[in-house]
Amino acid sequence: MKTFGARPADLDYRAELERRFGRKPAMCEMDSLGGSVEQRKPYQVAEGIAIIQINGVLTNDPWWWDETDYGTIQNEVRMAGEDADVTGILLRVNSPGGETDSAFETVEILAKSGKKKPIWAIADPIAYSAGYLLASVAERIYTLPTTGGVGSIGVYAAHFDLSGMLEKAGVKVTLISAGKGKTDANPYQPLGDSARKTIEAEVQRLYGEFVGTVARNRKMPEGEVRKLGAQLFHGGQAAIGSGLADRAGMLEEAWVEMASAMTESSRSFTSVGASASATSIQEGQRMSDIKADATSAPAPVTAPIQGTAAAPNLDELRVTAEAVGFAHAAEIVDLCALAGHPQMAGEFISARKPLADVRRALMAERTKDGGEIHSHTMPETGTKATKPADNIVVAACERIAAQMKGGA
Repeated sequence: MKTFGARPADLDYRAELERRFGRKPAMCEMDSLGGSVEQRKPYQVAEGIAIIQINGVLTNDPWWWDETDYGTIQNEVRMAGEDADVTGILLRVNSPGGETDSAFETVEILAKSGKKKPIWAIADPIAYSAGYLLASVAERIYTLPTTGGVGSIGVYAAHFDLSGMLEKAGVKVTLISAGKGKTDANPYQPLGDSARKTIEAEVQRLYGEFVGTVARNRKMPEGEVRKLGAQLFHGGQAAIGSGLADRAGMLEEAWVEMASAMTESSRSFTSVGASASATSIQEGQRMSDIKADATSAPAPVTAPIQGTAAAPNLDELRVTAEAVGFAHAAEIVDLCALAGHPQMAGEFISARKPLADVRRALMAERTKDGGEIHSHTMPETGTKATKPADNIVVAACERIAAQMKGGA
């Protein structure tokens, strides 16, 4: 590796580096130029969301080019959990599965990090077996609408019996051992009954861990997870129907929705403040009463859900939406609020519009308005979202804060 000799005090080291190697130099000794380099993050951060790649076969100790080791995943998730620039973690999984060694330990580390910062995941395009085990930790799982896949909840072990091949080659292996069962399952002899039972017991134990982890993370009965077996669920409809995924969408959709959710969560917390706990019981009772009324007399699907553009009540819209029984109603309310068009939520819900159609319609509206859908300050430019005063979430939080301030 080439060095640069003496380092004059008046030399612009960064300019010299760019002159020699260009703006994006390959690996070189920056210290030999007297400069320093910030630690490069192993993940991409966009709008506060750290996108962590989980690709290929998952192993405890990689030895091939298309594998990802669990240690790398653990380190990246830990780093993102401590990163001040990160508000949420998105696991981008493209894996057929892998080894059981260190898999469940990695799940535990993901779960601990998830308590600090929300974790979402996307099967892009596949999250099978150990890949799905890791993805199951996520609060929300996306899959590609057509080619995405999740599942393969199962465990297997392989025993290689080389005795026949060695016999044909004229090779005889003699094993000398001490300790009962020391040579069980060796590849030079046929698999014995005792060794088979030992392996079967371990496979069943790990399968129980797998099922239990998925059931716990996905809030599903273990019996339902066992019924799924090691099936592969292809496409968004099948994946969501199985209970192993929540949304169908591309990586960009998952990222945008997570960034918006994290921003709104932070904004609501800031608006209400710590004193919100003083009225949480009263607010909870009020919402319970509203829900009870809505449940006892659900609104018909054909009737539009009303809301005014000036100051629609988000809580009431949510309750009415839930009474309709439309799974995505509450999310549609949020999307319309973020886009600055909360009055459109009733029409979308009444028509039972898919989320993809709602997003397209809102994007079209924002295009007419001459802006994009942004719900927060963008770190790249410092520009702020258009019409922040129209944000229904902020307005709702301000109303609550005002009521508490007035002693309500």
